[in-house]
Amino acid sequence: MEQAKGGVEITILKQDRVGRVRTPREKQMEILEAFDRSVMSAVACAEHAGIKYPTFASWIQRRRRERGAAGDGAVSWVEAVVGSESESGSLVVELGGACRMVVGDAAGARLAAEVLKHLGRC
Repeated sequence: MEQAKGGVEITILKQDRVGRVRTPREKQMEILEAFDRSVMSAVACAEHAGIKYPTFASWIQRRRRERGAAGDGAVSWVEAVVGSESESGSLVVELGGACRMVVGDAAGARLAAEVLKHLGRC
């Protein structure tokens, strides 16, 4: 990385023989972490970052495989029971990627809190 006038950082990206830009692994991880924190879809995030969607999707898949191999981010099932208690109003909880919950009552809110706690998102 180099510093340009005005303190702006410039990253020089390498190309392979076919002319494809090679994004450094560190930069890939930065983009994936930003995606996790956002509410954008993978398609929108790839477009925002100036990356072709198939490339971005391959980064996501590789990271999932690596986390699965390390035992990190493994999913386990949780059984939840919702009572008949009801209050008006609804809550929409959106996480990075394609994860979205719509909560319509207090019991659903408690359930959503438990799910989020279990996922380690809170």
